[in-house]
Amino acid sequence: MNDINKHKSTKNTETLPKEHALKKPSKSQIALSKKLHESYVEKLPVIILTDKFRIKCKINLLRGVRLTDFIQTERDFIPVLEAEVWSLESPQKIIATEFLNICKSHIQIITPDELVESKPKDFDIPDAIVSKKV
Repeated sequence: MNDINKHKSTKNTETLPKEHALKKPSKSQIALSKKLHESYVEKLPVIILTDKFRIKCKINLLRGVRLTDFIQTERDFIPVLEAEVWSLESPQKIIATEFLNICKSHIQIITPDELVESKPKDFDIPDAIVSKKV
């Protein structure tokens, strides 16, 4: 048997010492981690428009970071939380989920929800549909 085949058949039976094993964090460590996270990160409510969808969601931003800077630093997808996806063609909510990745290349408009002056009642009906019914 040559050295290559011998190496392939050898199993690695070494184990890590106990001090290197992963330990479950205590409740106080978890609580401290959550407090630190909350002090550095804010959930910014935003509205995202694509060519087919209107998305009401929240984005985790480091405090002091502008939305524009966050969008520019993300690669192909933007992770969002508490997302509601609405069709622009009908007054229908397509999906509501705790997490969603949105492809940046499909985003046409993104704005903090607080800056939107007028919007349909509770986002149930898109403006385009309201104007078609009149």
